[in-house]
Amino acid sequence: MLKELASNPKIAAAAATATTSTGVGQYLEMIPSSDLIKISTILGIILSVVLIYTHIKKMIYDSKMQKLMQEKVSYEVITMKRKEKERLATVMDLKRRAGD
Repeated sequence: MLKELASNPKIAAAAATATTSTGVGQYLEMIPSSDLIKISTILGIILSVVLIYTHIKKMIYDSKMQKLMQEKVSYEVITMKRKEKERLATVMDLKRRAGD
């Protein structure tokens, strides 16, 4: 469940917005500085970093999976071509023997 929350872009956007808003409000002194706000800002920053890390890791994983799928398809095409070549050679050999 935590992984699903960490990989959800809506939660990432909400955390980033809340962190930015709180930080800017505190900087402009619109929000009184308190320990709760400082802790929430730090937690928001940590959550944002975790979400960024999770998204980067997912992109790397997806890229590797796509590369593996391309290699698999390429291997299957090569195998199919080799089998077709062998089949045609067998047919040609049978025709040659039938003609003899």
